[in-house]
Amino acid sequence: MTSSRSWMWAWANTSLPPCVTARSLEVQRFGKVEGVNRLTEPLLPDDEYLGWEMTAVMARIIAAKGAYRCPGDKGFVYVVYTDLKTSGHTGPSKTLRSEDGTVECEIHGRGQQSYICEHLLAFPRQEWFSDEPSERNPWPDAWCAECDKIFQTRGEWNDENSARLKIKLVCHRCYESLRKQETPA
Repeated sequence: MTSSRSWMWAWANTSLPPCVTARSLEVQRFGKVEGVNRLTEPLLPDDEYLGWEMTAVMARIIAAKGAYRCPGDKGFVYVVYTDLKTSGHTGPSKTLRSEDGTVECEIHGRGQQSYICEHLLAFPRQEWFSDEPSERNPWPDAWCAECDKIFQTRGEWNDENSARLKIKLVCHRCYESLRKQETPA
């Protein structure tokens, strides 16, 4: 639902990447087969209940494990999830690195490799330390205040102090999304 009091299906939202909207197409197909117009119309007039109703329908059709309503400036985004990850999963996405400097992200697809400390990944709302972004390196390696104390003991990253860090690989879009949450000191 948005402030315009309308509901938009994910399959109709062109601002979302295909990896996010793919499963919502199953709802549209189901609506066509069963003749349920509310599942095939991209926009519907909304009230306080329609968002949860349509989310429940989608969850049932795609056998989702749960749903969540995310508040935003202009309304809500309803999210269904089909997989749960626990035990050690600390990042926003699983990444697969390639030799050309790109990474395959479960959330964003192909992106540029970026590195941040595990603390920023788990809690991005803190001060970030890094070189200044540049045209050559728009997503410089970043670390938190706790890791900066380790850095300051030597004034540089070396084998000794970097071995104490847990650096995480993320795509540049995850990096940007997390960095927007930074809370400067």
